[in-house]
Amino acid sequence: LAAALLMQYSEASLMFGLNCLSFLIAGACLLKVPDAKPDPKSTPEPTTGAATGSDKELAKSLSQQAGIVLHEAREGLRFILGQPWLWVTIAAFSLINITSSGPIRAALPMLVERGMHADAGVLGLFMSMMAAGAVLCSVLMGGIKHLRHRGLIAYGSTLIGGLALSLLGWPACQTIVIGAACLFALGFCNSAFDLAWNHSLQEMVPDTMLGRVYSVDMLGSFVFLAAGFPLVGILTDHIGFNAVFIACGSVTMLVCVVALMHPKVRGLN
Repeated sequence: LAAALLMQYSEASLMFGLNCLSFLIAGACLLKVPDAKPDPKSTPEPTTGAATGSDKELAKSLSQQAGIVLHEAREGLRFILGQPWLWVTIAAFSLINITSSGPIRAALPMLVERGMHADAGVLGLFMSMMAAGAVLCSVLMGGIKHLRHRGLIAYGSTLIGGLALSLLGWPACQTIVIGAACLFALGFCNSAFDLAWNHSLQEMVPDTMLGRVYSVDMLGSFVFLAAGFPLVGILTDHIGFNAVFIACGSVTMLVCVVALMHPKVRGLN
């Protein structure tokens, strides 16, 4: 909200300058972090080329290391494919991340300007409400030690978030109050999924597989965002922001319903 108000009453160059300054301040804070000193007992002494063997031996060693990495990656994929709740969710959210995030990035500013005839302050209010919903959900769910019905919570909250997204596309709902409520609900629901999903990963995935599962999750969930954001922007120009909100919200809900048809997803506890 503060950023939107500054944008409204100042110039874009000042906002970019403040953004750059924030990164410089963050980098300066890292200067106070002490360097990690390696254990001299575990650090091998540098050797000459003659002592380490021939170039062929070095190439063979690198090839073996690459083979180990590929083997571990295959093991991670095999583990994920053996757990339906994992591969279904990763596949589902490779699309949901586009349909839920794309309209907020590409279509929401047009909705505020053209649909509500409002300014940057309202856009900042909407983003603040979304953050407030996420914070409230984190506070409410963060104290739950044993989260039950995780599959229903994760996909049910995402389905409700898709409904809130769709409502933003209906002209009757394009008021500041209803828009703020929809964005608050969307932030709450997104946080509910994140908490349920990360709870499940931390408690139900073995430690030896956790890093690999997270890597595949990040790759599968976010690899399509680079193409998804421009696609949503193009659709917003061609079919309008109302249709984009309704279509993306509907696709989000549809994907959730299809995913919940799998008993392993629906029964995740």
